Amino acid sequence: MNFMLFKHKANEVNILISYI
Repeated sequence: MNFMLFKHKANEVNILISYI
């Protein structure tokens, strides 16, 4: 599992939650 990919994915989700 790539940590960088996971971090990027978590950041994307965080932005989505922030939008809502």
